[in-house]
Amino acid sequence: MRPFATLTRRSFAVAALCFCAPRVVSAAPGETRPIAEALEVTAGSCLDRESLAQQLRAWLRRDDIDNRISIVVRNGATDRSFSVLRDGRPVVERVLPRVEVECEQLRAAVGLAIAIAIETMVVKTVDELKPPPAGRPELDLAPAPSKPETSPRRSSSLGLRFLGAIAVLPRPAVGASADLSVPLASLWDVNFSVLATSSAHVELGRGSGDLSLVAAQLDACVGSYDRLLGSRVCLGGVFGRLLAEGSGYATSYEPKLIWAAAAARLDGSVRVGRGLRIVLGVGGVVPVVVPRLEVRSPQGTIVASETLPKFGAMFSIGPQLEL
Repeated sequence: MRPFATLTRRSFAVAALCFCAPRVVSAAPGETRPIAEALEVTAGSCLDRESLAQQLRAWLRRDDIDNRISIVVRNGATDRSFSVLRDGRPVVERVLPRVEVECEQLRAAVGLAIAIAIETMVVKTVDELKPPPAGRPELDLAPAPSKPETSPRRSSSLGLRFLGAIAVLPRPAVGASADLSVPLASLWDVNFSVLATSSAHVELGRGSGDLSLVAAQLDACVGSYDRLLGSRVCLGGVFGRLLAEGSGYATSYEPKLIWAAAAARLDGSVRVGRGLRIVLGVGGVVPVVVPRLEVRSPQGTIVASETLPKFGAMFSIGPQLEL
């Protein structure tokens, strides 16, 4: 007997054991049709639709097949192949080498291969449709709702700045300030600072005077310092004292004059370390209470006077540390 025939008979024995055992699953419920109607066979020796349908009925032990399943068998010049389709889409495709054997053995081998492919496909289909056992939780593949993004918690900060004041006093001056910034809401801060400037010398009449400013400032600020580069805008008010000291006069005074102004400032910063930033600020002040310096004669007549500028600018730079 030829080797192919021997192998084919062994395959029959194995298949008989598989198909005679009790089946756990069956075809998915639905409409069916005769197996012959599901077959499409191209012309070729030994293989035709009716003979293959007979083999499939024997191997599958039923006359009908799921209406969604169709089988296409092709006879090529060098090989034979078949495809099992479900709903018109290929699910299983096999290529069988062309071997010269008896027609009966060839039909049996091809029918067995198609039957195994159909049974495997049907088992997968039934497993997909089988409901989970009662009481067992089902796997929910729906994506979990994303958590709303929250901004990092902001902390208070303390800053020290070197100041440059232009047109705040009659002459440019330098100074320093210390500020405390406390977060209120998402992007809002309240900023409290104290500042002092150096003396600005001014010639007035026959003498001269030295003027300096000591003040407190309260601002509401909006901006963000969460990234490498940060910025914020502040609006508020400044209230303080203008300290004056005269010299070269018959009688010199050291008055402490009230000074108040509205202020606006733009800060830009860069992070240089953990919790440490360098802040550069530029702003303007508009005095609302403007002192006036006067030199009077013994008779009370005004012989010289100086009024402070009605608009000034301040520049600042310094470190700011998160507390």
